[in-house]
Formats: sequence, structure tokens, C-alpha cells
Amino acid sequence: MEAVTILKTHDDVHITDTIQNLPVDGTIAVNLLVEGQDATVKSNVFYVLDDLPDAGYDENSAVYANVEAMFDVDDFQGPVQVLAYPNEEVPDITGATATPTGDGATVTAKMVPGVVRALEDHALDGAYWNVLVTDDADTIKAAADFLYANQKGLLVTQLSKIADLQALSVYATSTYTEKNKLGILINTITKNTDNHIAAQAAAYASMNLLLDWMHIGNLTQFVQDDWTPVEIDQIIAANGLTVLNKSGDLMLSSSKTANGNFIDNSFIKQYNHDELLKATQKWMNGKKYVNYSDDDIQELLTTIKTELTVLGSQGLIAKKLDGDPDCDATAPNRADVSNVDVTARRLRNVKTKYSLPNAIETIYINNTVTL
Repeated sequence: MEAVTILKTHDDVHITDTIQNLPVDGTIAVNLLVEGQDATVKSNVFYVLDDLPDAGYDENSAVYANVEAMFDVDDFQGPVQVLAYPNEEVPDITGATATPTGDGATVTAKMVPGVVRALEDHALDGAYWNVLVTDDADTIKAAADFLYANQKGLLVTQLSKIADLQALSVYATSTYTEKNKLGILINTITKNTDNHIAAQAAAYASMNLLLDWMHIGNLTQFVQDDWTPVEIDQIIAANGLTVLNKSGDLMLSSSKTANGNFIDNSFIKQYNHDELLKATQKWMNGKKYVNYSDDDIQELLTTIKTELTVLGSQGLIAKKLDGDPDCDATAPNRADVSNVDVTARRLRNVKTKYSLPNAIETIYINNTVTL
């Protein structure tokens, strides 16, 4: 599907991310995406489970079961935003196109899947974690394509068939390949559809800024399925996440998005981007007049470096051997800026660079036994 640009907020700060090898003030903890009954997007925000029946989601509904699973996670207080997406294709938020004809023009409305329209409307409401309540491959791909194109939020699914997991893995590894974008599709899998592991994992993740997903465990609905060793190998090879018994703890099996990126890297990259944008924009908002001078440029640079230091203290930037965060920021001197840019009131070539932190996931121990 064609990528759709989110048009919802306006910023005077533009950040270009370069990926190399080596909540933004949001009030929503998790978005729960479920197919609606008509061609409109319906949004309900829930702070307590008891409010769901009044909104049309009774105790026998899939929505109620998933939200109940989230609120069953220790210390999770929401809120959860339930997005009922249109059950058919709908006009794209970017509007219609007009093609000139001999006697006027032909107006054509671009159509998008209902789940895309819901994300167009609500992807910037504050939630990084979007749980999709369906195993329909086309719906999953449409939602994942949109979030991947915009790099805003991660999509968590729950599947029950290994074949479906493998098919989505093939799609993701062949489609989500852009150099400066990281994967956003997370596929969990369980045979027991009464255990909502995707919802619980997303709720847990929403409370933890720095998190390796394979260390999410012992939640109330985390139950190990009777997968065979061969099936477990197939799940891991397809970058799927299932519940395994790890030395007595019921934990997720791995920590990768469907295309093979690490979930924590995808999240941290988005989070750091948003925090840098927010800090820089607030600096601009707080000044009545930003003068094109070395003093104001250096003040901007100090603001950015301070935010990088904060992110480093939170563990969101890798540390160098000396313990300092592995990051840097530079900006041009006023004398090095062209008159064209000064006249256009834009400051270019402000650059930040940092390394993403890496977790230890596998440990090898050499054990010598003497008789």
C-alpha cells in the first residue's frame, strides 16, 4: 500500500535520523485496534475496566478480554484507547485528487484500509504500543506498513498458527528494508486464544522506558504452550515471540520485530527522536525571538546536548568505556551559514549522533569439572 503521511501536529524543528551499525507527553498507554461495525472511526479511552460495557464492549467481547488482561498487569493504570476502525476501505485523510479533462476535471478519492484511517487519526495520541486484535494478514500488513512508513509507534499482534507467523516474517523481511528505518511489527503467538499475551506484554512495556522484550515474564496470562522443539525453533526463526519456561520463569522467547530488528532499538530510536524534538521545540517556544547569532546557536546546541545527557542517564544511549554517554551534537557558526539560509530563517546542519544501547541476551559459561 502507498505510504500515508501523518498530518496532525506542526513543528518548527525537523530531524533527519540516520541509522548506523555500532510517553512524548502522551496520555495514552496502549492503543487497542479492533474492527468496528461501520465505516467510521470510533475512539474510547478507558481508565477503568468497568466503563467498557457502557461503551458497548460487554464482558463477552474480545475488546473487554484484552483490556481486562492489560489491567491485570501489576501497577498498570492505563489509560487504554480502544480504536474501532472502519470495516471497509475509506477515503484517505490527505483528500482527493483532481485530473483535468476536456470539460472540467475528474475527482478521485484515494481509498485506504479502515485500520490505516484509524491510525491516521490517532497515531500521535501518545501511545507507542498498538495492539491489533485480528489475525487477518491484510489488515496486519496495512497497519504495519503505515506505522513503518511514519516510524511512529509499534504494532503488536497475537497469532495462533506458525504458518501465519512465517508468512508475515517473509513479508516483513522483504518489505521493511529502508536504510534509515527500523522494524515496528511484533508478532506474538500462542495456541490458547484465551491468553492475551500481546495485550499484557504491551501494557507491561508501556510502563518501562528501557526494556528488552525477552525479559517480559510471569504475567497472569503467560502460559507455555505445548510446542515441540521443532516448532519452537520455527517460531524463533520467524522472529516470533511465544511464552517459554526459562528456569522456572514464564518469559517471552525472544525480542525481535518481524523483520529481525531488536524491539528495544526500534522503541528507543523513536523515543529519543521525540524527546530531542520536544526539547528543541520547547526551547524555541520559550524565546520571544531567536536571533541568528552565535550566542543563540550555542544556546540551542547546549539545549540539545543537555537532552542527550538526560537520555544517556536514563540508559537510552550507549556508554563509552569511560562511562559517559556515546553521543555528540554540533552546529555551524554564524559565519559559516549562507545568506540564503539566513534570509530564509532556517538553521541547517545541526547534527546529533549517538549509539543505541545493547542488551546482553545470551551468556556462555565455560565450566571446568575436576574429578
